[in-house]
Amino acid sequence: GEHVDAARILLYHRAPVDEVTVDYLTALHVAAHCGHVRVAKLLLDRNADANARALNGFTPLHIACKKNRLKVVELLLRHGASISATTESGLTPLHVAAFMGCMNIVIYLLQHDASPDVPTVRGETPLHLAARANQTDIIRILLRNGAQVDARAREQQTPLHIASRLGNVDIVMLLLQHGAQVDATTKDMYTALHIAAKEGQDEVKDLIAKKITDHIDTVYLMQLFWIRHQEFFI
Repeated sequence: GEHVDAARILLYHRAPVDEVTVDYLTALHVAAHCGHVRVAKLLLDRNADANARALNGFTPLHIACKKNRLKVVELLLRHGASISATTESGLTPLHVAAFMGCMNIVIYLLQHDASPDVPTVRGETPLHLAARANQTDIIRILLRNGAQVDARAREQQTPLHIASRLGNVDIVMLLLQHGAQVDATTKDMYTALHIAAKEGQDEVKDLIAKKITDHIDTVYLMQLFWIRHQEFFI
């Protein structure tokens, strides 16, 4: 059970609502982790800090996202939790939900104006983290909500570079369909094709090579059309 009565008795006897553990976890952090909605509501009604930070900078909202506790996420946002709060490494709640594959929470956060393009300390957006965790459906949702397909991390990596290294054909195809640049290079001047070849991801390598060939053919045909069009008027 949620032990609501026990929590109510402790609060009645003046237990500090925001008392912390050695890791700076409050009771609200713990309730968010466990998905105890009624306890979380009781704490918030007693003015618990919805934006309290644990030692790593995680707020109760970050933890609710990590543990896929949608009801707690909804409750926290209604009580003033910051949707854009960042951890010490720069993670927003959306980063966490995207990496963990929590579809309903990702959709809910985006509906409540969470930015899909906030970078972490390493420069990674939620799209980078979703690619790193092979979260195809999350990537689709992020792209539909305006996430930058070619966002650059600190080493100039795009989500396409990450997906190519991991050999995720579905994600590579999805990113290419949304206009990802096949010729984008990392800090070390590697393209997605270089990375796929280096990592032995043959299926991805062939897919990207075909995309490049198709692009070259299209450009060639456009140039040929332009030349013939010009000849017509000479």
